[in-house]
Amino acid sequence: MDATSGTPRQNVKRKYTWLAGAVVLGVALWSGVWHYGRSVIAHELDAELTRLSIAGIEIGCAQREISGYPFRYDLSCQQLRAADGIGFSAQLAELRAVALMYNPRHIILEADGPAVAGEPRSGTGAELTFETARSSVMFSGAGPDKVDAVLQGPVLTAFNGTASVRVTSDKSELHLRTVPDAPQNLDAFVSADGLDLTSLSPDLPEFDAKLHIRVPNGTPLLAGRPLAYLPRAADGSLPVEVRLASMTSGTASVSATGELRLKPGGHVSGELDVQLTGVDRIADLLSDIAPAASALPATLQSAAQAMNGGETGETIRLPLTIQDGVVRVGLLPIGQLAPVHVPGF
Repeated sequence: MDATSGTPRQNVKRKYTWLAGAVVLGVALWSGVWHYGRSVIAHELDAELTRLSIAGIEIGCAQREISGYPFRYDLSCQQLRAADGIGFSAQLAELRAVALMYNPRHIILEADGPAVAGEPRSGTGAELTFETARSSVMFSGAGPDKVDAVLQGPVLTAFNGTASVRVTSDKSELHLRTVPDAPQNLDAFVSADGLDLTSLSPDLPEFDAKLHIRVPNGTPLLAGRPLAYLPRAADGSLPVEVRLASMTSGTASVSATGELRLKPGGHVSGELDVQLTGVDRIADLLSDIAPAASALPATLQSAAQAMNGGETGETIRLPLTIQDGVVRVGLLPIGQLAPVHVPGF
């Protein structure tokens, strides 16, 4: 008798039996693949933590769990702790990471505060709280090529002994990208809306700040490499392109574009094109928060008039030259920048 012969009821039953068997087999295979992936993730995490430990950096969780079956991998780390072995330590209440099983190169992260970091021996440290903290990391074959992070309502308190500074923002963002037509270069975007620095000066109003820089050959930073790893110019400096740096409060604003070079020892040199809008309001603001600097806008306006045939308006433009931290408009020195101490440089 033919294997497909039988009554209609028997044929239907046979088809459902095969279908049920296929479903069971598919579920078993999927479960096996998921659990294998889970073991790979756990192994890679342990291997990376071991490599960091050998390098002197200890990272651990009070409780670590990988879940998310059947379609995701959810990694949770409660009471994340990190220490460098020479006194610096950091803690985070909880960090969660999620990746879809069919798209493991896109990882979503979420954190619960507070985040605390410091060096107890020197009495310095900081605490960061926030309403929400979310990040997205996308990987290519060579490593991360896109990072986005958004903090809602961050409050940063930094302290040194008995002195402390409190900084708040409505929203702060960080975006890192490889440049599409030059993937060896790194674009970094940082912004803070409603930035409040009244703990530094009670008369300072809230303002919005934006920074867009491009670091030549900077993509290794996405993989966690230190600045010292990046190639430098012949004089040992690290070039940075300032695509935009701006501060805006009401109708007063300051913005700049140009090229800077960070030299060994932290000294900054370079050239910037600066635009000031609402010069009178900037002068009034400085007279409240920094009387010694209140004459600076008028000095800049006079310099701009001299460079533009005696004419200027609501907005003035000035070329600034910086040489080892000394800031000049033409030949006129107008200030001194403190050295920038960047870890790993």
